[in-house]
Amino acid sequence: MRPPETAGSTDHFRRMDLKTRTMSPEDQAERLAARQAYLDAVRAWVTTGKHALPADQARAALPKVTPEIAEARARFRLGVWLRDNGRASEGDRQMDAASGLHPQSWSMWRQAADLDEVGKASGPDFWKRVQALGIGRIIRRPSSRGLMRLHWNDLGTPRAEKADGNTVELSGFPLTMLPTSSADHFLMMAEPGCCQGCVPANRLAVIEIFADRPLKLGNGPVRVTGTWQVLSDPDGWRYQLHGAALKAGVTRRALMARALSSACRCLHWRKPPTAWRSIFTAMPAT
Repeated sequence: MRPPETAGSTDHFRRMDLKTRTMSPEDQAERLAARQAYLDAVRAWVTTGKHALPADQARAALPKVTPEIAEARARFRLGVWLRDNGRASEGDRQMDAASGLHPQSWSMWRQAADLDEVGKASGPDFWKRVQALGIGRIIRRPSSRGLMRLHWNDLGTPRAEKADGNTVELSGFPLTMLPTSSADHFLMMAEPGCCQGCVPANRLAVIEIFADRPLKLGNGPVRVTGTWQVLSDPDGWRYQLHGAALKAGVTRRALMARALSSACRCLHWRKPPTAWRSIFTAMPAT
């Protein structure tokens, strides 16, 4: 079973340009990716049971309902009934009381706003409430429970460390030992390498990928999902992805990174950790 959850939605709309009613290409791409990831997770839940939770875990994930919230919901429903039955002033008093008991409730505010005037729930008053939240508080949340989107700037932070053992999704550029169109074991980086076998010295800047079957790589970035593992081996990479599988499409940000990395970076890149150093050393000269 699953607890109630947002259907792959994000908070990126809070950065919308209110004059043109448009979002940046980056925000649109992340929003669409979150929606697709959620749909994929629901499909997997229905067909295979993946992401299902035991009843006690699902119950623990439910939002906590305090006595104040419970009373607010009851008063709000009473207020709606009173308005529907010709007792608008009494209904408004009940809904005002409900709002006072649970001022954080967006659902009650928007339902009450549309009772005043159709369209008010998405009008200027709504956007004033949105802007009061502050753009800086936008959070990249997992697009669905059990599937977490990681970004390269997450590596080396508590977010990447706490993801250990979770199913994650991220985009990057694959690097193989030798030129090949497919592989079941390769490295992935935020930007393409300037030459074959050239990897960052920073062990936090590379992810080692393991797949159950060869994945088609091509010449550009890929998006993969799998089980995230955080390692403590000082001679290896910090992060690994196991059971990796390809997902369609990559974010625009990844494509921009590729374009910006056309210059050779060999002077800034050095020997890889021991686990890969011996493999690259044994590569034939070309």
